[in-house]
Amino acid sequence: MKKTFLTVALAALASLPAPAVRPLSAADSPLAPAGPAVRLGYFIGGRTSLFGRAFADGSFEREGVRVELTTRWLRGPLAILPLSLEKVAALEKDGRFGKMKGSEIIDLVSAGELDGGLVGEASFIKAAIAGKPVVAVALLGHDVKDAPGHGIVLRKGIVIKSPADFRGLKLISRRAGPADALFLREFLRQEGVPERDVKITDQVDDDRIEPMLKKREADGGYLHLMLISHLLESGEVYVYRPMNWVNPETSLALLVFRRDFLEAHRGLAVKVAEGYMKRIAYERAIPHDRREKTRRAGKTGLMELDSGGMSLPVYDYPPKVRTVLLDEMQELMKVHGLLKGTTDLSGFVDAGVVDEALRALPGTGK
Repeated sequence: MKKTFLTVALAALASLPAPAVRPLSAADSPLAPAGPAVRLGYFIGGRTSLFGRAFADGSFEREGVRVELTTRWLRGPLAILPLSLEKVAALEKDGRFGKMKGSEIIDLVSAGELDGGLVGEASFIKAAIAGKPVVAVALLGHDVKDAPGHGIVLRKGIVIKSPADFRGLKLISRRAGPADALFLREFLRQEGVPERDVKITDQVDDDRIEPMLKKREADGGYLHLMLISHLLESGEVYVYRPMNWVNPETSLALLVFRRDFLEAHRGLAVKVAEGYMKRIAYERAIPHDRREKTRRAGKTGLMELDSGGMSLPVYDYPPKVRTVLLDEMQELMKVHGLLKGTTDLSGFVDAGVVDEALRALPGTGK
C-alpha cells in the first residue's frame, strides 16, 4: 500500500518530544526569509489557533516565507502579532487583544492594505456576493457535530420548559462577523420563539459579556466555548443547548488571499499552505495526554478544551475548502435576509493551492 505523507509524518513525529509549540531555534530558523512579508489579517480564536501556533513555531519561515499577522485591539488600533506565544498571552490578559472581525479583514484585503487573512464563513460569503477580490485557498478550524465549539447559554436560575418561557429574555451575540447573530436567530426560529418576544443585542464586546450577565443586563445568548468554559467555572451560566440546531460544521474559518496577490505570488501562498499543513500533521502526532489543555500560553496555545458537551474546533488534513458547507451557510443567510441573492462560491475558491502544497510535501510523490 502506498504511504501518504500524513501516514509517514505521523509515524515519524510520534517519536518526537511534543511540547505545545516547539520554540524557534537557530537550527530551525536562523534568519527571517528575505523579501516583503505576506501580510495577513488575523483574529484570535479556536478556529485560527493552530495557524497561530504554526506562526509562533516558525513553520512559515522554515518554508522560506515571512508572514506578518495583523490584528486589532478591541476598541483600539491595529497591532502586529508578536512571534511569541508568551508575548501574545500577556497581551490577551485583559481580553482586548486579537479582536479583528472578518468583515474588517475583508475590507483591508480588498483595499490592498493586506494580502490576505483568516476570516469566518459568513464574512467570506458576503464578500463573494459583493464581488470582492478574495479567494479562499484553505480550510481552517471548524466545529464538529458531536462536540461543537459554540452554544446557547442562560443565566443560572432561568428555567425553560416551553417556548413561552423565553418571553422577555435579553439575549446577546458577541462582536463578530454576521454568523453569530444569524445562528442566534436560527436557534430562536427552531425553538419556536418569535424574535419579537425577546430583546436581542448583537455585536457585544467580549469584555462586556460577563458584566452584563452578572448585572442581569443579559440573560444569555449565543457564545463560543472559550468564553462559555470560563462562565461555567464562575457559575454564571449553564449550557441550554450546544450548537445542534444547524450543522455545526458550517461554523468555520478560511484562509483567503486577494485575487491579484494570489495570481502574482502563488508560490508564496503555496508555501504558507505547506507550513500550515505540516503543523496540522505535527499536532496530530501529539499524544492526547501531552496536548496543551491549559491557558498558560493563552488562547492560541490551547489545544484541547472540553466543557458543557462542547470542544474546540478541529483541523482537517488536507485542509481543503469544503464548498458544500459554504453553500449550506449561504442558503441559511438567505433565509434570514442577510443576502439578497446567492452566487456560485466555487468561483471564489482555489483548491489548487492545497493540492500544490500537498504534492510538494515529502512522501506524496511530487
